Amino acid sequence: MGATEEAGKAVGGVVSALGGQPVLLVQALIIGGIVFLLYAQGTRGYTERQELLTAVFDSQKNVREILSQCIVPPDERNKRTNYTPLSIPAIKNALGKE
Repeated sequence: MGATEEAGKAVGGVVSALGGQPVLLVQALIIGGIVFLLYAQGTRGYTERQELLTAVFDSQKNVREILSQCIVPPDERNKRTNYTPLSIPAIKNALGKE
């Protein structure tokens, strides 16, 4: 006998045993339905989280690639902003402290 025939026999036995108590039969069906729904929701949620995580990693990869091409050498940075680092004596002179 195949697995489906065995499962059919088992379900048939449960249904015939609970035939005299329809409340328990309905309760068993409801619990089975709830378990199935929770499993389906969990599987769908896992798939969505996996897709979202993949999209986030791809986006971060693209940003890293773009930023890696935009690095400005330090000497160019000084020319653009006219930035000159101040020394401690220059700061004290600017504040009027000796």
